[in-house]
Amino acid sequence: MAAGREPPPALSPEGLPPAPDAEAPVAEAPLDAAEAAADAAMIARVDGYLAWAATYTPPGWRWTVSCHEAGHLAAEKILKRPRSIGAYVTDRQGGAYVGTGGCDGFLDAMVLAAGRAAERLAAETPPPPDMAPPDKVESLRALSPETFAEMEREDRHAVQDDVQLARWAIRGIESEPTRWEPLVRWVRREAERFVANNAGFIIRVAQHLYVHGFIGSEDVETALHPAGHSTTQGV
Repeated sequence: MAAGREPPPALSPEGLPPAPDAEAPVAEAPLDAAEAAADAAMIARVDGYLAWAATYTPPGWRWTVSCHEAGHLAAEKILKRPRSIGAYVTDRQGGAYVGTGGCDGFLDAMVLAAGRAAERLAAETPPPPDMAPPDKVESLRALSPETFAEMEREDRHAVQDDVQLARWAIRGIESEPTRWEPLVRWVRREAERFVANNAGFIIRVAQHLYVHGFIGSEDVETALHPAGHSTTQGV
């Protein structure tokens, strides 16, 4: 054997190194008390944050959503003149029933884009001082069950406005992606112009929605033709 080399390990009768003693305990590092306490504190903070986030509503959220939904209603009313529209808003959610059933053309695309475009009005106009108590929407649900049932059916299958708008822009030109974005930008610009031309109407709808938690067709009509106000609207 060459000098300086360790001898090879002993082999078992099967030609393998001897197996370790199965009864020998495996040494484990003891759990550090400080680390355990830090982990527990972190878990408690995460749990606390999740509980807070589940009930937190950003300041101004209800007013922004009221303006958003009012933008949809105003565009639907002026551009398409439907017989039945409405919207609701609570401290946690909001929705509008405009009866489009999807986005099948330019006017539907305008109705979709008008929601986001109208959100800027929330930053430019303060909300009303009063708003509906939390149970107001439930009482309105009892007064208008058919309208609420229709809106809730839509909500269960709702697709985000931006997704519907993108699908509309892509339809028919799926193989020409460079044309999709210009279409969406064009509709958004037209929606912004519509909102600017009809800001008074949209704000009146949003104020009613914010205060009462719900607005139906008759109230939208009243907001469109208020006593003592000019009723000139433009696209």
